[in-house]
Amino acid sequence: KTKGFFCNNVNCKFALYIDNLWWKTRKKELTATLVKSFLQKKQTLVKGLYSERTGKTYDAVVEMNDDGASTRFALKFDKKK
Repeated sequence: KTKGFFCNNVNCKFALYIDNLWWKTRKKELTATLVKSFLQKKQTLVKGLYSERTGKTYDAVVEMNDDGASTRFALKFDKKK
């Protein structure tokens, strides 16, 4: 839909809104491709995320965690670098 991505089952409360603040602060749009990847793998590599602290962009793996009541996103960085 125009406001986000929702479960087709009426008993399901899952929703990801396009205007999600987590994504807005990182200057990225939540796209259908990203949502599909999150639903399949629970995480995906996202390039060009914006850091408000440094003003620079970075790449990171974003994890989606859904507990049935809310959906949260978290960053994972490769510690080997």
